[in-house]
Amino acid sequence: MELKTGYKLLQHALTSLNGKFQYAQNGWQTVPGNGCYVAVTDGLTVGGFGDRLFQVECREPTGAIAPIGVICYREVRLVKELHELRLGSTCVKLYRRHGVEYGVCEEYYESGQLKSRHHYRQGQWHGVCEGYYESGQLEYLEHYRQGQRIKE
Repeated sequence: MELKTGYKLLQHALTSLNGKFQYAQNGWQTVPGNGCYVAVTDGLTVGGFGDRLFQVECREPTGAIAPIGVICYREVRLVKELHELRLGSTCVKLYRRHGVEYGVCEEYYESGQLKSRHHYRQGQWHGVCEGYYESGQLEYLEHYRQGQRIKE
């Protein structure tokens, strides 16, 4: 059986972003329903932002419909926790300070120019979120607190 490598964002307690599946740090697991959505070539943050990032090994694709760059697998195993990853057009950096998980997600145009940068805390947008046109000109600058946009 062929093994594939991919990447998965999880909540702090190793649950899926929707909270429906609990992952373990060792051994193979069978994921029910559509299976485990695994970012293979892109789409790392398409399901949302997580506190922890893992390299995973996968087998048995389910054939479920998934976003571009993502494949659903029936069986997965968490291999290694990562703190930074560039996959396709997305770069995710995770860090922990004073017992709280923080992260930065950057998306890039095909040209390599920065498209957007979002800061988040414990899986929710928090702090400054900024977007840029491909020319490099600022498109928007927004502030968030615990996932809610702060009106200026």
